[in-house]
Amino acid sequence: MSEKPQPEESLAEEFRSLGKNLVSALQAAWDAPERKRLQEEVMNGLNELGETLQREGEHFTNSPTGQQLKTNVEQIGERIRSSETQEKVRIELLGALKTANSEIQKVIDRWTRTESEVGETPPSETETSQEGPEN
Repeated sequence: MSEKPQPEESLAEEFRSLGKNLVSALQAAWDAPERKRLQEEVMNGLNELGETLQREGEHFTNSPTGQQLKTNVEQIGERIRSSETQEKVRIELLGALKTANSEIQKVIDRWTRTESEVGETPPSETETSQEGPEN
């Protein structure tokens, strides 16, 4: 008589085989000349990009526009350091923060009011008609 393979052994063997095949496929893809060539192209492109950005950055820094920008930034820094400007910035920032907090509080109040209204049972028609229209 011929023995039938047990299904558990068959499944286990197939899973082992699948695992080996996946590892082999990944290894083959990693070792493929196309992947290596693509990696080299990407690395060369990134190196060229870095060199170009550095070169253009240096060119801009030395250009009249770059020098003017540097001067403007330095002047803004000096104005910010002056006490009058610091006080103006402080007052404007304080006002902006108060406005933001006020608006956020309005939203919180509106959401809280809406949530509490949702939790309430609506008045019956007789109660609504006795109260009269809202103004």
